[in-house]
Amino acid sequence: TLSASRTARNMASAAAMLAARRVAGTVGRRKAAPAGLRELRRSAVATGGFALHAAETRWHERPKAWEDPARGPKEDCRYTLADVAVWRADFGFARRQHSLAQLGYTDDELLEWRRPFDALAKDNRISYPAFEEFMLQKYRGTVEDDRLASKVRVFWLKFDKDNSNYVDFGEFIGAGLLFDIDLTKEKIRLEGIEEVFARYAEDGFMTEPHFFKLMCDFRFFVATATDVRKLIQAADQDGDGLVSLSDFVQWAEADVDLDSISCSSRRSRSRPGGTASPPPEPDLGQTIEPARSHLK
Repeated sequence: TLSASRTARNMASAAAMLAARRVAGTVGRRKAAPAGLRELRRSAVATGGFALHAAETRWHERPKAWEDPARGPKEDCRYTLADVAVWRADFGFARRQHSLAQLGYTDDELLEWRRPFDALAKDNRISYPAFEEFMLQKYRGTVEDDRLASKVRVFWLKFDKDNSNYVDFGEFIGAGLLFDIDLTKEKIRLEGIEEVFARYAEDGFMTEPHFFKLMCDFRFFVATATDVRKLIQAADQDGDGLVSLSDFVQWAEADVDLDSISCSSRRSRSRPGGTASPPPEPDLGQTIEPARSHLK
């Protein structure tokens, strides 16, 4: 029957992809194997394996905020979807329209991002003393004291985009991911880039699930599928969805471009009579020297 024929083609496509992955693990760290994998994926679509291909593309993981053991168990979320709608209107947060979209946070992801913000904020805003204490705790032991003092000031200027001397939720979520990336790269360089890659890679490559685990292990504010895809886009040099050792080395050694931070502030982006436009996505692939250089 037609259904049996399609099932047979899907099973054959799956077997071909698994074989390709085994081959990829035997060719070392070259990028030739993923090219063959891409050809097999195209073949799978052409021969009826579209369902398998689409399932691979739609990787997703529930968002997870880092839990500080000193604060005890995570409290139940006190916000509702109505609150999320207000945040989207006030701060212009883009919405991910479907599972294949690359930009915008889901409602669940925004709710999870709210947890670390509330842990630092008082009256819905973060003050400079609270921000400074947090950064000193996070970076101490990883960055030299003289560099750390400059980092605190540079990041505050990048978080507080409207120069109000406070950071609101829109500004926090706009800069929080790049803050996490900068700190993680500092730690990876100390531990050894190749050693960290070997810890997470499978068959010589890192994919979305591996980056999600890295984000959890390195205590990102929040690990979300949306942010994982942003990291993959930044690290994956040829766009095949697989991050090789050479890709990972280039990504880890590159400085984070703090000037690419784009935040959405209630005060600076809300416009009477209309809805604020979504903030542009930060360019995580830039390698320009961060602004700390001119503050020394």
